[in-house]
Amino acid sequence: MVIAGMYYIWTWLKCLKHSPVIFLILCLGTPIPKAKDNICIFELLMKALINKKYTLERFEGKGGWTFVRIPEIPQDRKAHFGWVKVRGTIDGYEIRKYHLMPMGNGNLMLPVKAEIRKRIKKDVGDKIHIILYPDNEPLEVPEEMLLCLGDEPRALEFFNSLSESERKFYIEYIYSAKKEETKIDRMAKSINKLHRRLKLYEREV
Repeated sequence: MVIAGMYYIWTWLKCLKHSPVIFLILCLGTPIPKAKDNICIFELLMKALINKKYTLERFEGKGGWTFVRIPEIPQDRKAHFGWVKVRGTIDGYEIRKYHLMPMGNGNLMLPVKAEIRKRIKKDVGDKIHIILYPDNEPLEVPEEMLLCLGDEPRALEFFNSLSESERKFYIEYIYSAKKEETKIDRMAKSINKLHRRLKLYEREV
């Protein structure tokens, strides 16, 4: 009950932050939706970027990505590579801090990982229902990583100067490790690279 109460307080405060009008409507007695399937109340009130069915496709060749084309959403000219950060659901499967990526023809695509396809029991050629909203929440950096960066001020300063997508590259590289020793090794390599003011995919000349 305590956790549920904290969830409702958090969602109401979030509505107040984004729209005082919506918050006022809720305060005047609008029934509060249940926190079903981890859907935020704000998402229930916000207009979706898209809400329709798409066909799963796959790039040709070994290891080709499985994706859906999203022509309705334009690239973000201010973002790294024109990516657009979104949140929402794929056949009811919740996604957060997800990036729509450019296809090279001016359109964007939504990669659909094997883990998601397995959960929703869909594959190439199948139709999937996608609902997407803008994701404006700041990137969360694991406390463990912040503590390590805190011991290396030069690395921390450079990390904070990077774009959100570039910081996410580092976080996913470290925390995608399946073994603890691998994660520790990647953490050390990342801190060292950041200390040398290098992005994850850059090499020293």
